[in-house]
Amino acid sequence: MSSRDPADLMEKARLLHDAFAIVEFWLAALPPDDAESTASTNPSFQARLRTAYTFVLHRIVKANLNNKPEDLEEALKMLQHLRQVFRKEEGVGE
Repeated sequence: MSSRDPADLMEKARLLHDAFAIVEFWLAALPPDDAESTASTNPSFQARLRTAYTFVLHRIVKANLNNKPEDLEEALKMLQHLRQVFRKEEGVGE
């Protein structure tokens, strides 16, 4: 991420833009929460997923602004965790 070569900077920008767009699409595809589930102490699955996706989006932006790959690592860890949750929910690997 620290390269000053224009070609590298363009590639970084393209990759971060694509990653952001994908997660933003997933976020937009979530069904809206009803008022009851968001106000309760036990948020819905969609509300928790929305929080996770928002975290990932913020980390992508922060990594780009501060040129810090550690922020991308945090985003990747969250996406890997979500993948494990989804695989478990689907019964994969049982």
